[in-house]
Amino acid sequence: MASPKHLEALLQLMTDVNALLDQALNAESAIQAAVDALMANHTIISTGHEMDVLCEHIVRHSIIDSASDEALAELLFLLKGLLKDLNENLELGRVVLTLIYYLGIVYGANVIWIPAHPCCFGLLLASNSLSRCQLLFQVCLLQEMSISELNEFTPELIVVLFDSVERTSHSDELEDYNYALIKLLLVINDQFMMKNHARNVIENQIIACLSPRLFLGKSLGGNIIFMFNRADNSRLQRLIIRFLYIVFKTPETATFFYTNDLRVILDVVLRESRAVADEDEEIQQGYLNLLPALLHNSQLQNYKLDDVKTLLGELRRQDSGNQQSNSPGKDVPLPTTPLSAFFGNPSVKPSTRRVAERVFFECREILSK
Repeated sequence: MASPKHLEALLQLMTDVNALLDQALNAESAIQAAVDALMANHTIISTGHEMDVLCEHIVRHSIIDSASDEALAELLFLLKGLLKDLNENLELGRVVLTLIYYLGIVYGANVIWIPAHPCCFGLLLASNSLSRCQLLFQVCLLQEMSISELNEFTPELIVVLFDSVERTSHSDELEDYNYALIKLLLVINDQFMMKNHARNVIENQIIACLSPRLFLGKSLGGNIIFMFNRADNSRLQRLIIRFLYIVFKTPETATFFYTNDLRVILDVVLRESRAVADEDEEIQQGYLNLLPALLHNSQLQNYKLDDVKTLLGELRRQDSGNQQSNSPGKDVPLPTTPLSAFFGNPSVKPSTRRVAERVFFECREILSK
């Protein structure tokens, strides 16, 4: 906990910065004055949280409020100059990036993706800063990266992220940072998967770095399952589904999760496959695509097999009611609910029915037990 003297110094710094902003002629000069003040007093700012508080206070000032686009342009101009020699200006870079993040949070300013720089990602992840980690997460969500940009996610950097997740997993004070790191790993994985969608053009460093450390990443696995079971954000749920899919699909990582974790995953799939709205068809199909890997996992044995049969039966049933799709091989009687027995499930879109049919075909031997 900060000492009274330290808190007094921070409050005085906030007062001084506020006075500078009051005197500024425009948003550009206000940003420059704020950056200069934070740099001149950076030894007072001892934690990432303190930097966050100061930067959010700055971007909420009325002079920034009236010209947030101009403020963002000035910050991006400063950052562009920093990228030429970032190693010599790490503290300045952290100040600028934190201001950019809070400008986007407060005003919805568009954070423009800055071409990857050898030091940029390390800068964003420095000193346990939640805001900088969240900024990089938002940057990765913004658009698909190029191969040269993805190459900046080196094995060394990914290992640092993995280690940071484990290191911060047992601290209540660092809980938000821990989950921000996990979300960052998930979105980086998604970037690699998007790039390799048509064919493999670059090694997925998330999977490559995870495979030799399956028994070192149990906090990562447990927290991902926790997020998967409670996520109310469709974007995050999609990232987790895609991570689970590639982990299960890759032989070297297929055993990453504990048996109890696999049961929770199946429980979520059974629950959410019915709960998702029509506009979340992609997520619903993502849940279904996890079923073959789960059902073929010997750790689960016959866990909730009847529930899986019921789910696939409802999704495969055609609108005509009792009509069933013709699958090669031995078919399985489709368990139904009373309503679906008469009317089918007309809310299921044809593409989802096709996914359910394919999943059933891939798992037909297990489902016939």
